[in-house]
Amino acid sequence: SPECSLILAASNEVMRYLGIPSFDMAGATESKKVDAQSGAEIAMEILISLQSGGNLIHDCGFMDVGITGSLDQLVLCDEVIGMAKRYCQSVAVDDDRIGFDTIKAVGPGGNYLSEEHTFQYFRSDIWTPTIMERRAYEGWAADGSKDMAQRVHEKMIEILESHAPAARSDDVWNHLADIVAGADARVSK
Repeated sequence: SPECSLILAASNEVMRYLGIPSFDMAGATESKKVDAQSGAEIAMEILISLQSGGNLIHDCGFMDVGITGSLDQLVLCDEVIGMAKRYCQSVAVDDDRIGFDTIKAVGPGGNYLSEEHTFQYFRSDIWTPTIMERRAYEGWAADGSKDMAQRVHEKMIEILESHAPAARSDDVWNHLADIVAGADARVSK
């Protein structure tokens, strides 16, 4: 509910004042399936959490009052998190990005798409979705007219079939072993 996100946002302010990490919920939905309701609920939660400074986020992919966890919903959350993070970034304005020399050279009504300055920035300054549809209708229709739930599910299957986690160095494993050993020592006292 909006009230839950607002309470967590207020809690983030208090925790930040106290210098304590805040525990936040984002990416959960009361919907029973990946649909418009789930998308709307997670989008609002994630954006509010990012904007209010939540730093320990939980519940991405939870559905139906937390009774169900959904890999499809988790994939949708990842997409929404990427989009929300872009919303929370400012628009960079500096002499280089303004490109006054390019504007002067191309002039009003000119084609900026073929300019090196445009090429230098357009990929880094524009968020590119992995499952949200941005193609023209004809491209979408030619690809099977898939709705969001279908595209999410296909990406989830692709991830499960192809993901290979990066190998961790021995230093990382040794550090983790030290953490576990320290925790074991504290618990066994």
